[in-house]
Amino acid sequence: MPQLYPYRLFISHAWAYNSEYYRLEKMFKDHPHFEFRNYSVPKVN
Repeated sequence: MPQLYPYRLFISHAWAYNSEYYRLEKMFKDHPHFEFRNYSVPKVN
């Protein structure tokens, strides 16, 4: 299989409502034929 294009994603979200963000990110990570780079702002503890 040829090298897949790594999509550059910025997922707009609010950390106060982060469950949907993590669910979407997991869906992308779990897909075997989808390469991506996550450019969303990381959570700062």
